[in-house]
Amino acid sequence: MGAKQVSDRGSSPQPVHGRARPWLPLAIVRDVRTRGRGNGTLIVESVAFGLGYTAVLIWSGAALVASFTDRESSPYWPAIPALRTDTTGVIAFAVAIVSLAVSKYLQLRRRSGAPAQPVARSSGVLAVQAMAETAVFLGTGFVIYLSLNAVTHPETLRLQLTHLWPWPSEGTVRVIALGICLVGAATRRYLRATVGRAIQAAAVPEKANVGGEGPDLPEQGSSGAVSSFDKLT
Repeated sequence: MGAKQVSDRGSSPQPVHGRARPWLPLAIVRDVRTRGRGNGTLIVESVAFGLGYTAVLIWSGAALVASFTDRESSPYWPAIPALRTDTTGVIAFAVAIVSLAVSKYLQLRRRSGAPAQPVARSSGVLAVQAMAETAVFLGTGFVIYLSLNAVTHPETLRLQLTHLWPWPSEGTVRVIALGICLVGAATRRYLRATVGRAIQAAAVPEKANVGGEGPDLPEQGSSGAVSSFDKLT
């Protein structure tokens, strides 16, 4: 009996993981493609949020001028004299509606999926997120301050911001601050959304068998115990 078992095992060796491993590269490629598409959608969501946030700031400044002064026909940015403040506000409000709606839809669709496991963040990523959140906070303060200046004394928008340098003007600084808010808000949304994403490359071998391209289950050893690879999947 013992000799027969030895001869059977010797004639047709069956490695524990021999049949599961050939499908692992294909499964990893599929997983990378899926996560690549997800990252692309997340980039669109983040950029849309940043654009919507910035558009709300622009609309708020234009609304202040239109509500408390009679200078809504004045240019929002002196560098573009043909662009009226009220026209800028209307355009910004329309952009805010579309951008924030798209961003919210993509966020709800992303959250409706399977919950992701939290992952550790490197110190570099944390530093970028901290800088992005700080930039949004300070940039928003600058925009609010200069938008109030446009209500109380709009003539200073054409003047230099400080006596230390001849450039930029207050109006130009407000536009720069708006750009900082856009980039910072988009970066902040992206990094906060990816904090819960875990790389699950070890879980993809089972997905490779969906199309019938391989075995449904990896074989177990002769003792019937589940292997360590099975536990990972």
